[in-house]
Amino acid sequence: MGVSFEVVAGGAGNRVLSDHRVTAVKDALTARYGVAASRLTAGGAGDSQPLETNSTLEGRARNRRVELTRD
Repeated sequence: MGVSFEVVAGGAGNRVLSDHRVTAVKDALTARYGVAASRLTAGGAGDSQPLETNSTLEGRARNRRVELTRD
């Protein structure tokens, strides 16, 4: 599970926000949906993996995301 954020807050700020978001999603999956915490790994990507440009509002909105992958 990973999270990316836009560049506006700056690298370190984005990383903190990203870590908070991914933790909140992991907590929700375990508490609300009964997913075993041992089945999840989480890490924030900050602004290091954008899908879109961060120079537009639309691009920044698309970059605020949570991605779930299955191994």
